[in-house]
Amino acid sequence: YKESKKDISKIKNEEYALNILSNLEIPIPKLIYTDKEFLIETYIDGDLLSKKDSESLFIQLGHYISKIHSVKMEGFGEIKNNKGEYKTESEYLFSWLNLNSIIQIIKF
Repeated sequence: YKESKKDISKIKNEEYALNILSNLEIPIPKLIYTDKEFLIETYIDGDLLSKKDSESLFIQLGHYISKIHSVKMEGFGEIKNNKGEYKTESEYLFSWLNLNSIIQIIKF
C-alpha cells in the first residue's frame, strides 16, 4: 500500500514490526520492498472459514497472540527509533487521553 507523507512513520513502524515478528513462526507477510512512501509485501493465502473451524481458529490465534506478546520492547506508544516514544505506560495513556479529550471537545 502507499501512504501519504504524513503517515510515513506508519511504514517504518510496519517494517520494524514485520522484521521483529518474522522470527516468531507466525503467518505474516514478508517484505519485498520498502522505501519512504510505500512498502510491498507478500500475499498470505487462506481459506474461507466455517463455524466448525472457529474453535480451532481461536486456539491458533491465541498461540499467535502469545508469541507476539512475548516480544520485549522498550517504551510504550508509537515506535520511534526502535522503541516506544513514552518511557512508561502511564505517560502513554495520559498523552492518549489528553489527545482524545481535545478531539471530543472539537467534535462537540
